[in-house]
Amino acid sequence: MVYQGSKSRVAKDICPIIQKAIDESNCDTFVDAFVGGANLIQHIKCKNRIGYDINPYLIALLNNLDKIPNFEVPVSKEEYDICRAEWRSTQLTHPDWYIGAVGYIASFGGRFYDGGYAKDVPASDPTRHEHRNRKNNILKQMPELIGCKFEVKDFFSLDCTNAIIYCDPPYNGTKPYPYDNYDKDAFWNKVKELSEHNQVFISELSAPDDFKMVWHKKIKNTVGLNNSLDQVEKLFIKK
Repeated sequence: MVYQGSKSRVAKDICPIIQKAIDESNCDTFVDAFVGGANLIQHIKCKNRIGYDINPYLIALLNNLDKIPNFEVPVSKEEYDICRAEWRSTQLTHPDWYIGAVGYIASFGGRFYDGGYAKDVPASDPTRHEHRNRKNNILKQMPELIGCKFEVKDFFSLDCTNAIIYCDPPYNGTKPYPYDNYDKDAFWNKVKELSEHNQVFISELSAPDDFKMVWHKKIKNTVGLNNSLDQVEKLFIKK
């Protein structure tokens, strides 16, 4: 799924590290605490795979993926505006999963009703059908997500033991996501608490001194139409 901050480009690097921890510990529960577009959990093999997120429309979409084959694309600008107005007012005439689908398939940059409308055929590439491509991305994920459990849950209410947990929060210093309203210091304190009875992996650009980096990779992010920015993706665990 096209999603702001998605780990789809580095999942092939991160997932083997997490999978090794699952296999070596014989752990039966994997928790993706910020599941987002489910671009990482789809590659994990574990008896129990659980994805949490605080966006109820995202979770509704992930729990209704069987409806995506019949979801009509392209999404018109008028339909997008109607769904965005419903989302803002919470006075819905469409089901939650549909509001979620329109928000992720037709929002610019995968920013859920926050980046403006994404044209199906961008001026920069008249052969590209953006909405169809995004729908197809979700369809490709569907078989890999069978058996996953998706729930609305705030990270700070997470309470589990003997699990492998992956955290991919909005990065410090970047534009916040919709529904992003937490404090970074509180986040790291919660990670330390969870690390007492679980193994917790964190994707971030930096971490407190009592965490160690177990992987890093430089990637190039597009900024605007003609600019790019190098960024080093990192994976941390508690020392």
